[in-house]
Amino acid sequence: QQALGRLSAGDREVLLMRNHEQLSFDEIGYVLRIEPAAARKRYGRALLRLSKIVHDAGLTESQL
Repeated sequence: QQALGRLSAGDREVLLMRNHEQLSFDEIGYVLRIEPAAARKRYGRALLRLSKIVHDAGLTESQL
């Protein structure tokens, strides 16, 4: 939760839509009014930023 809280609202939004709401990239694109390919890229970048936050915090997979 702390790591998610350190992300921008846009990053949190796309991660939650994909992982929690289980929306497709087509659906995310529709909601955000962007192309599905852009939604996929935005999601990938958000995952990278989240991974860096978790890594920088020194958390391991077993601690998540």
